[in-house]
Amino acid sequence: MNEAEPIPFMGPDLFIKNVRNYANVHHMVVITDHAKSRMLERDLTRRMILRVLERGTLASGPSWNPDKGSWEGKVSGVAAGMRVSVVCAIHNGAMIVTVITAHRGGR
Repeated sequence: MNEAEPIPFMGPDLFIKNVRNYANVHHMVVITDHAKSRMLERDLTRRMILRVLERGTLASGPSWNPDKGSWEGKVSGVAAGMRVSVVCAIHNGAMIVTVITAHRGGR
């Protein structure tokens, strides 16, 4: 999707609201193969990722990625007693949140 037209401007409040809403319906969260690999390396579970998406705070973004046709941001929170950050995207026209990568700490 090159030079995709962004969905209406998505500020921080709307982005985190959408991420939380989609995360509460677990089938609306898609985890990329890259993110799954990073999760295995970093001992992070799907439940931990969902917990951060449901209850975390926006650490950066959102910013529009015209190449992917999505708004992207980083959500950070605590899951299983650890600080976890999740980079995620909301795609133009899709009611899902895609997990791009995840790591421990607030990087």
